[in-house]
Amino acid sequence: GLGLALGALGVGGWAAWSHLEREHELVRLLESADDRVRAARLVAPSGDGALELLLQAKAMRPEDPRVRHRLET
Repeated sequence: GLGLALGALGVGGWAAWSHLEREHELVRLLESADDRVRAARLVAPSGDGALELLLQAKAMRPEDPRVRHRLET
């Protein structure tokens, strides 16, 4: 099964798999975002923290000053 396959991949394989899963989650969130432009601005140059920023933004309302601050900086 999947667990056995992941076990065979070893730690490095698991890290790569986790990264791939995170990328897919990011794409899914972007596709479902009400405002794709806002989401794209949030994740654009932020590298590794992109998903965390997007999750924070989705957890806050757009009128929340913290979101507005992120968009303006």
